[in-house]
Amino acid sequence: MKKHIIAGMLLATGLAQAGNPVEKPPVVSRPAVSSAERSKPNIILILADDLGYGDLSCYDGVHFTPHLDRMAVEGLRFTDFHSTASVCSPTRASIMTGRYPHYDGLDTYISPVPGNTIGLDPENVTFPKLIKDVGYKTALFGKWHLGYGQKYNPLNFGFETFHGFLSGHVDYHSHYDRLGGFDWWHGREQKQ
Repeated sequence: MKKHIIAGMLLATGLAQAGNPVEKPPVVSRPAVSSAERSKPNIILILADDLGYGDLSCYDGVHFTPHLDRMAVEGLRFTDFHSTASVCSPTRASIMTGRYPHYDGLDTYISPVPGNTIGLDPENVTFPKLIKDVGYKTALFGKWHLGYGQKYNPLNFGFETFHGFLSGHVDYHSHYDRLGGFDWWHGREQKQ
C-alpha cells in the first residue's frame, strides 16, 4: 500500500518531471548542514487555490514572485500538472493520500455548515505520515479544508505543526469564515 501512495504522491506533486530553467538569482550563504541532512531533499508543496499557470514570474507570469522564482531555480520547476478535481477538498484529499478522491468519499467540496461530519478519514495512510516515518519534519501552514472539528485536525494526519484554518474560506485578516465562525488554529487550539 505504501508504494502506491508514494507513487501517487510523486505523480500528484509532479516530482517526476522538471521544466525549463529560470535565470539564477544571486548566491546567498546558507547554514551548515550535516551529510545526513543533505541526503534528504527538502519537500515544500505549495497548493494555491485559483493560482493560474501564468501568474508567477518564473513562468513569465504577470506577478513578480522573487522568492518562488528562487525556489524554482534551486529546486524543480514543473510545466505540466493535473488535478484530480476542480474544487479544493477532493484535490487536497488526493495530494494527502495519493488516491482518487472518490475512494475517500470526498468527491466534492466540504461545506462549512454546522454539524458537518464529512472529512478525510484519519486512519488513511497519508504523505505526511510516510515522510515523517523516514525522519522528515512535517508542517502545514494555511488552508486545510479536509474536515471540521478535532477529528479532522491536520495533526491527526502526520503533521507535527499546524497554523491555519480548517475551513475553505476564511478572511485572512479577521480569521472568520463566511458563516461568521472564528477559524484560526495553532495545533489543536484556536488562537486570536
